[in-house]
Amino acid sequence: MDDALKRLSGLIGKAMDWTSLASFLPAGLADGLVRRSAIAATFAASLEMVRAGHLRIRQEGNFGPIYLKGHEEPAAS
Repeated sequence: MDDALKRLSGLIGKAMDWTSLASFLPAGLADGLVRRSAIAATFAASLEMVRAGHLRIRQEGNFGPIYLKGHEEPAAS
């Protein structure tokens, strides 16, 4: 999960619009256990980032794709 958190933190600032969770997975993953593990770790990392206020998550239906978007920080007054 630490690797997923680092990867998400580095990439989410570049994602200005809603982007599929699958877009944040490491390149070259084959189907199977390794891919499912990467999806779970990336999702868990995304929940940590939501909790910290750095990310928003959206899913439009049960079992539908999960989308992530960086949470814009309010400007300091």
